[in-house]
Amino acid sequence: MSKVTEEDVRAAYRFLLNREPESDAVVKSRISAHSTISSLRQAFLISPEFLNEAAKNIAIDNSRKEPNSVVVDVDPACLRRLVEHVRRQWTALGASNPHWSVLTHDEYRAENLNEERLQRFYASGEADANLIDVFERRAGRRVSRGRCFELGCGVGRVTKYLAQKFESVVAADISPGNLALCEKHMEESGASNVKPVLLASPYDIDQLGDFDFFYSAFRSSIIRLPYRNSCSIKSCRRYELGEAVSSRLRMRRTIRTRRRTSRIPERTLWTRTRCREPSFCGSCRTTV
Repeated sequence: MSKVTEEDVRAAYRFLLNREPESDAVVKSRISAHSTISSLRQAFLISPEFLNEAAKNIAIDNSRKEPNSVVVDVDPACLRRLVEHVRRQWTALGASNPHWSVLTHDEYRAENLNEERLQRFYASGEADANLIDVFERRAGRRVSRGRCFELGCGVGRVTKYLAQKFESVVAADISPGNLALCEKHMEESGASNVKPVLLASPYDIDQLGDFDFFYSAFRSSIIRLPYRNSCSIKSCRRYELGEAVSSRLRMRRTIRTRRRTSRIPERTLWTRTRCREPSFCGSCRTTV
């Protein structure tokens, strides 16, 4: 791979951010920070500025009417094994590479992380949280900004920005290491309306009370569908009439996303519940 040049950096600003770089010093800092074109491109693609601009122009295809046929129901014994498997994976990742487990770019590996990259990592969560506003505009309605439940909060990358949008946030995760970093980041950010919760199993959600909004961004490469489905259904049952759900299934190592909740047609982004039964994820739904 060829070395990054000044023209490469300026071209990235023009094509991806639609502007010129702030100064020659900024161009030089980009050249020194990235040894390959691939690294430079990835840094621009995950930057808050690019993601915020991309969110404004998001295109949704609602042409598909039938649900995807995906088997997600398992017996309790199998679910317990899956939960244990997920817990082991995320406990290990939370101890060794917590930030990389959330955004799988090499600059966020523990051995490569520095203060500048850490700030860039957490700043990228703003664009994800702002998608709520994008979807509100698309749907032509505003959701309740009361109590939000974030399932899979990780190290708190999006949590801080959810705390700015809602009266309170319950931030839940299965990884002790990731949750500890989330709690630390909330304290440093002054987000006093966030309650971190360690989940031992999907059944723990029943003890958390009712919510006005459900937010989740799962990684399909690590989270097994039956486990994700069980968590989502239990979360959805906590809503009262007319409340909202936003669930995003994030694909590993790509900026493309498929946003859906279990058994809801692909690319359905917003839903309102009619009842508090598991059938919410089947025939009992109203799509906005």
